[in-house]
Amino acid sequence: QMCIRDRRYITYYEQVLKIGGEVPDTKPYYLYKVVMSPSPMVSGSVYVTLTIQHKEIFKSAFVDVDKRSSIVELDCKGTPIMNDVKVQFLVKSRGSTQELCHFWINTSFLEDPSSLVLYKQEIDVANKDKKQIIFKEEFFVRLEYESVLDDLKKIQPLPATEVEDEESRRKRCNSFYHYEDE
Repeated sequence: QMCIRDRRYITYYEQVLKIGGEVPDTKPYYLYKVVMSPSPMVSGSVYVTLTIQHKEIFKSAFVDVDKRSSIVELDCKGTPIMNDVKVQFLVKSRGSTQELCHFWINTSFLEDPSSLVLYKQEIDVANKDKKQIIFKEEFFVRLEYESVLDDLKKIQPLPATEVEDEESRRKRCNSFYHYEDE
């Protein structure tokens, strides 16, 4: 049976074919927050890891799960991500750690400029919880991010300074290089 990641990547490939067979340019993003809703039915603390090219690049702080709460928010601190990214949720309880669920995304195919929502049926492991023991049917994960390029557009250019006339430049340079022997 085909896994969720494979289906998502087939969709990416379909998008590539629609735009003439060229993979879109790499798009780097800052990932700020991951939200799980409703809260998974687990005891313990949840955290998220981000992996790029088989290397874990980020591990969030542990967040205690309150089964009565409607969401679990995990701060990703503006972690830079690009290309293929594995987003994995883990739960730590009574000294042991277990995978809760995971999914892969490719940032070149993110369409919304600020968030991506994946539903239960699109998330590996969660999609197999048919009896809703851990994940309710309406479970989803939302990634909140910002394009690195959008962030660069916010940088204000330094104000233009007056052009220094030749005489002022010469005086400044002469005073800098002028040494008096004692």
